[in-house]
Amino acid sequence: NGKRPLEEIRGKIVSDSVHGSLELSACLWEIIDTPQFQRLRKLKQLGATQFVYPGAQHTRFEHSIGVAHLATELVKRFRDRQ
Repeated sequence: NGKRPLEEIRGKIVSDSVHGSLELSACLWEIIDTPQFQRLRKLKQLGATQFVYPGAQHTRFEHSIGVAHLATELVKRFRDRQ
């Protein structure tokens, strides 16, 4: 049927400031745990905006977690419509 075993799909739950609680798959965690992905923690998503809006603290790491969540939801919807 093309679906992976449940133990491969289950991951961890993280809290996101935009999307709330997110369950990210074990596969995504393998990517997140790479040095390349972790390096995104040091890169600011909003650049110099933090000087005008001090509360605007958002990194490429956080942004990428949100993008991964939205991409996963999109794939699930496509899969459900087939």
